[in-house]
Amino acid sequence: MRQRFPVTCVAGAAALALLLSACGGSAEASGEADTDARLTIAYPAQPPNLDPAVSTASATVAMTINVWEPLVTRDSQDEIQPMLAESWEISDDGRTYTFHLREGVLFHDGTDMTSEDVVASLSRWSELSGPGQAYFSGAAWSAVDDYTVQVELEQPSFGVLLALSGDREQTAPIMPAEIAEAAGSDPVTEIIGTGPFTFVEWEADRHLSLDRWDDYQPVEGEPDGRAGDRTAQVAGIDYEFVTDGATRVLGLQTGEYDVAMDIPYDNAPDVLEDESLVAGSYPVILLNLYYNKAEGMFADVEARRAIDTALERDSIMTAAVGEDFYTLTHSMMLDTQSGQWSSDVGADQFNQADPAAAEAMLEDLGLSGESVRIITTQDYGESYSAGVVIQEQLRNIGLDVSLDTYDWPTFTEVRDDPSAYDLAVIPNTAKDDPGTLVFFRDDFAGFTDSPDELLAAYRASATLEEAAEHYDGL
Repeated sequence: MRQRFPVTCVAGAAALALLLSACGGSAEASGEADTDARLTIAYPAQPPNLDPAVSTASATVAMTINVWEPLVTRDSQDEIQPMLAESWEISDDGRTYTFHLREGVLFHDGTDMTSEDVVASLSRWSELSGPGQAYFSGAAWSAVDDYTVQVELEQPSFGVLLALSGDREQTAPIMPAEIAEAAGSDPVTEIIGTGPFTFVEWEADRHLSLDRWDDYQPVEGEPDGRAGDRTAQVAGIDYEFVTDGATRVLGLQTGEYDVAMDIPYDNAPDVLEDESLVAGSYPVILLNLYYNKAEGMFADVEARRAIDTALERDSIMTAAVGEDFYTLTHSMMLDTQSGQWSSDVGADQFNQADPAAAEAMLEDLGLSGESVRIITTQDYGESYSAGVVIQEQLRNIGLDVSLDTYDWPTFTEVRDDPSAYDLAVIPNTAKDDPGTLVFFRDDFAGFTDSPDELLAAYRASATLEEAAEHYDGL
C-alpha cells in the first residue's frame, strides 16, 4: 500500500495540546466533583452528524461517547473490559462470539436494553462503519435469548474485540432497535443510549448540550480509561463550537470555558506558563496529505511519487504544531504504536525533501507548471497551517498551486467530490488497527483502489502476532 502512495504521511504522530482545564469557571478544577455544576467545553468543530456508524469525524465520537455505550470497552492499559456485555466466550474455531448482556440496563427513554437492540444496532454498524466492514463482513448477529447475543463470522479474526471496543472513531454504540432499523443507512436522528448523559439539543454552529442521566446503571469497578463506573460527576456538558483558537484560549483564561480542546500550538508557551490552567497532550492524529487518485494528475502514481519526493516534513509540521508536538514516522501508525506495528517498508523513501529531483520528475512526466488545488480546513488549525507550507513547497517545484479552505462540515462534503480538488490535508484520527485506516477505503477521500486481497489476508489473522506479519504487505 505504501508503495502506491494513497496518501503522503506528513507526520506519523502529532501530539496535540488537547485539553486545558481552567481553575475557575462553572466547574472548579479542584480535583473534587461538583455534581451541581455544568461543564463547558470549547470545541473547534461541530460534527457533521451524531452517528458514529456513518461518520468518521472525531467530533462525532467525542460527544456521543457520553450518550451511547458499546458491548465492550478498554481500560487505561488498552485491555478489553466489559461494558454492556458482562462476559463473553469465543468458540474454539474463533468464528462464534457469544456475549452475555447485563440485565437491568435502561435506555434514556426508560425501556430495557435487550438482545434485540444489540442485534439491530450492531447489524447496522457492521454494514456501515469502517471497522464493521473490515471485521464483520458477512457476519450474522442473532439473539439467543433476551440477554444473550451471538455473532457468527465468516472467518476468525484478531480484530473483532478491538473493533467493538474502539473509541477513536466509528464506535459501536447500542441504541433501541426501532431507532437503528428506522435509520437504515442514513444518520440516526434520535440520540437515545444507555450512557451517563442524555442528549438535550444541538443548535447548529453554536452548541450541543447533554444532561446527566440520574437512572444510569454503571458497570462495576473503579473508573479506568473507558472502563469501570462512568457515573456522571457533573450536571451536564455544554459543547460550545468555537472555531477560532485564540478565542478558545481567551475564554478559558476568563473562565467562560472550563475546558478548551485543540489549543493553537503557537499559544502553547503562554498557556503552559499560566498557573491557573492545567494542560495536557497526547498522541492523537496522523496528519496526511491525500492524493485524488480518481481524476487529474495524481491518478498517476509517478506524479504522487514526485510530490512525496519534494515535501520537507519538518518545516510543514513545525508550522502546523510547533517543534515540540510532533514525531515524524514513515509508518502508517503513530510512533507510539511502533512496538506492535513496526516496519522498515518505506523508510528509505520517507522525507527525501529533494525539490530538484521532484521538479525533474514532473518535467519528465510533462507536468511542469500544472495547476494543483489543495483543500483544507481552518477548523483544525494544524491542517490549514500545514496546507500553507505544502502550497509554498509545491510552488517551489514549478506547480501552480491554490489553497481552498472550508469549515469542517463543508470540508467533509467537498473531500468526497473527485472533481473538487487534487490534494487534501486531513488530520486522521489514529487507529488501533492498521486495517481500519480510512485511506484504505475506495469510498473515502483520495479514492484509493483498496488492496482487498492483502487486507483480507491481514484481517483473517487469528492473532495479533499473525496480523503483524502481514503488516509489511499493506
